[in-house]
Amino acid sequence: MMRGVSVLLMLLLSAPAAATEWHVDYEASRLGFSGVQTGARFDGRFERFDAAIRFDPEKLGEAQVAVEIDMASAITGNAQRDTAVKQPEWFDVASFPTAAFEVRKFRALGDGRYQARANLTIKGASRRVSFPVAIEISGDTAQAEGAVTVDRAKFNVGTGQWASGQWVGRDVTISFALVARRKP
Repeated sequence: MMRGVSVLLMLLLSAPAAATEWHVDYEASRLGFSGVQTGARFDGRFERFDAAIRFDPEKLGEAQVAVEIDMASAITGNAQRDTAVKQPEWFDVASFPTAAFEVRKFRALGDGRYQARANLTIKGASRRVSFPVAIEISGDTAQAEGAVTVDRAKFNVGTGQWASGQWVGRDVTISFALVARRKP
C-alpha cells in the first residue's frame, strides 16, 4: 500500500459520512491489466494502490470510490516489458508517478450487479469510462469485481513507434478484484 495519500483521497475521506466506509484488504485484492503484444496476450498487475471506498446498495447516490495507483509498481513478469512500461513512451513514471480512478455514480442492475461511471486519469489525460461491476456483501466483508477496456492511445500510453498498435495492441483491459472490510 502506498504511504502518501493524495488530495483526492483526503477529500473523499473528509466528506460527511453517509454511505458505508470500507477498508481494502490489499493482500487479498488485485488490480490488474492485460493487453496484446506481438499477437500474444500478456497480463500484469499494480502491486501498490490506495483506495477510499464509500458504498451502500441502499444509498447509491452517496457512493464514491477513489483509487490512486502507483504506476511504478506495474509488473508483467517479463523483465524487458517491466522496464519499458516505466519509460516516457509508456507510463512515464518520472513525470506521472500515479494514476487516478474515481467512481462517482453507480446504477443498480439487479442481483448485486451495477453499472459504474468513473473518471480515469493516466499521464495527465482524463477520460470518462463506464463498466459493469459485481458487488457481494456478506456481513462486514465486501467483494467487488469488474473490468473496463480502454484505448491506451487516448491516455498517451505507448507513444512514438508504439502508437500504431502494430506491435502492442491499443486495447488494454483494466480489471480488479477487491476484498474490503466494513470500517467500524
